Amino acid sequence: MVPAGPMQDDTLSAAAQLDVLQAALDQLDQGITVFDSELRLVGWNHRFFELLDFPAELARRGSHFSDFMRYNAERGEYGPGDVDKLVEERVAQARLFQPHSMERVRPSGNVIAVKGIPLPGGGFASIYTDITAQRGYVLKTKGLTKEFKGFVAVRNVDLNVRKGTIHALIGPNGAGKTTVFNLLTRFLGATAGTITYKGQDITHTRADTIARLGIVRSFQISSTFAHLSVRENVRVALQRKHGMDIHFWRPLRSLDVLNDEVDRLLADVGLESFAEIPAVELPYGRKRALEIATTLALDPEMMLLDEPTQGMGHEDVGRIASLIRKVAEGRTVLMVEHNLGVVANLSNWITVLQRGEILAEGTYGEVSRNPAVIDAYMGSAHA
Repeated sequence: MVPAGPMQDDTLSAAAQLDVLQAALDQLDQGITVFDSELRLVGWNHRFFELLDFPAELARRGSHFSDFMRYNAERGEYGPGDVDKLVEERVAQARLFQPHSMERVRPSGNVIAVKGIPLPGGGFASIYTDITAQRGYVLKTKGLTKEFKGFVAVRNVDLNVRKGTIHALIGPNGAGKTTVFNLLTRFLGATAGTITYKGQDITHTRADTIARLGIVRSFQISSTFAHLSVRENVRVALQRKHGMDIHFWRPLRSLDVLNDEVDRLLADVGLESFAEIPAVELPYGRKRALEIATTLALDPEMMLLDEPTQGMGHEDVGRIASLIRKVAEGRTVLMVEHNLGVVANLSNWITVLQRGEILAEGTYGEVSRNPAVIDAYMGSAHA
């Protein structure tokens, strides 16, 4: 029995409680941040700063969310544009206090999954998990080379595309981007080098077999049937997936079993209100959305998109960029794109080609600061 004695106050002060919480959070392998309703930092662990490479001076209570966004904007992680505006956009989004999830590829190549959780009364907590091991390379090339009668269009390209990421292939005209796409999908045979997909050597695999393995290139089915309706175009693509593409002798109503799937795909790309319109009457941006729908009808694991926003106005560019982000969930996307705003907004990782060789790789922030890239590509793009 404990002898009676003076009453002792074992209650920790608020500051001491926060220190205990801080020590506990620092034992986790995941990064943690907590911002209050005024977007001030009230909780974190040091793993967060390790994973996201933020400076130690931000690791203090009261640091504002905008301080973190400004640091990222100034190191080029959000692409080109006015820093103040880029920060303002992200602060406005954060003030919505909505649940969110995303993946970010760090300059180190590590893939970080981010999950945001709204808190009662405002504010939010975010959890950062290194999922690099789960995002191994789904597509790899080694020494990939293509020569045309003495002209080397692609030379010794070692491309590594992580599973579940959006990987951009950029470079000036003539850099070899489309040739690389043709090699990956076997529209061209390689002169030298190897291509592996999910560990399987597909260097000499037929183009149709590659598509059945799950790699689908947008232009492979981008020639829409002009005088068929939007619905019929998507249904034709589904017929191939379900082995119904050569059932000419069956009545048309036998295809009704595909209607629910057609409607879902049209809804996914925002074309449900255009379903009965002939494809030829679609605006250009909507036609590109139809091409993406027919690509999705083949249920690809990896999508190769060749300049998906080429020739579009500003409104259509934004619509297609949002659509790409949406359909990329649960898939791997490799895209060739000249619009650097789209590249900065969507891409987890970027490979820059010049004269058929890899010039640089990294996040947008890295490659946009690379003097060789600025000279070879970005400088000319903004000239």
